[in-house]
Amino acid sequence: MEEQKKSREQILEEQVEELKKENEQLRKERAMYEDWWRKADAKNYELAESVKSISTIANLICTAAKS
Repeated sequence: MEEQKKSREQILEEQVEELKKENEQLRKERAMYEDWWRKADAKNYELAESVKSISTIANLICTAAKS
């Protein structure tokens, strides 16, 4: 009985260790993906600003062409 209890405790301890390792890996992956999202957001903002500039220039050209 005592041996079974030890074995069960050992199994549970091993499971806890595995879960801790998995949790740490998931934290690293989450940080990586969050970093990617931040970079993508910055690029999207940069792209939107570029589109605004191009639209402004295109409007100026059209206005000048009409004159």
